Amino acid sequence: MGRRGLWKKGLLPAGAFALLCLLWPAFAGKAAKWISIPAAGLLAGISGKFPVPVFGILALLALAGLIFGKGRRGGIAFCIAAAYALLWLPPTNAPTATYPRAEQARTEALCRALAEELVQTGRQAVSLSEGLIQARAAMNAPARPKAARFPAWLRGLKAAGIYVPFTGEALVDPTRSAAGLPFTAAHELAHMLGVGNEGAANIAAYAACVEYGEAAGYSARLWALKYAMGRLTDANWVYALLSRETAEDLAQIPWAGGGGEYDTLVDYLCASVS
Repeated sequence: MGRRGLWKKGLLPAGAFALLCLLWPAFAGKAAKWISIPAAGLLAGISGKFPVPVFGILALLALAGLIFGKGRRGGIAFCIAAAYALLWLPPTNAPTATYPRAEQARTEALCRALAEELVQTGRQAVSLSEGLIQARAAMNAPARPKAARFPAWLRGLKAAGIYVPFTGEALVDPTRSAAGLPFTAAHELAHMLGVGNEGAANIAAYAACVEYGEAAGYSARLWALKYAMGRLTDANWVYALLSRETAEDLAQIPWAGGGGEYDTLVDYLCASVS
C-alpha cells in the first residue's frame, strides 16, 4: 500500500477521534491525560533546547510542502489535522469548572480589592527575560516560554501570546507591556501543561503567579483587574485608586473584557470577595 493509501485509511479513525473529543468531554479528558499532556511535555522538552521558536521553521516547511508537494499535499494536510486533533482537541474539550456570572456590585468589590493589593505590593518592574523566567518558575513548566521572533503576526491576531501544540511552545509578543508579559507567559504555559480552556488557563496562571509573587504576582493582578474593569459600566474610577506608575502599567494591558471563556477569571475571583 502506498503512502497515499495509508493516510486515506487514517481519515476514519482520526475523524472518529476528533468527533469523540468534540461530543464526549469525558473521553476528551482521558485523551488529554494519556495522549495530549505527555506529548506536550515531550515536545516542549525538545523544542525548549532551541533558543528561538521552532514553530516558525516548521510552519515554513509545512507551507512549502503544501505549495510544492504536488501529490503529497493531501498527506501533509492530513498530518497537520491529525496532529491538531491529538494534541489540542482533547484539552480544549475536556470537562472544566463553571462559575456563576458575577453581579456588578461584586465585580466592583473585586476591582477595589485588586487595586488595594496592587497598592500594597507596589510596582514590580522586571526585564522580559526575567519575567519569562518567573512565569516558568511559577507554573513549574517543562520549558521556558519564548519571545516571538516576528511578533507582527501575533499583533495581527490581536494576541499577547499563543501556545503552539505542534511544537509544545509558549510564545509571547515581546513588544507588549513588560508588566503584563509574565501573566501572559504563564497563561500559555498553562496550555502547555494541558489546560485547554482559556478561562481555566487564566485561573491556573493567576493562582500560580500570585502564589509565586514578585513581578509574576503583580502582572497577574493587573490582568485580573483589567478583566474585571471590562465588566463595569464605568471603570475610570479604578485608576484613581492606584499609584501613577501602576495606573500606567494597567493602561498598557490590552482591554480584556467582552465575555467569553477568558472572563471566567472574574467570576472565579468574585466568589471569594465578600
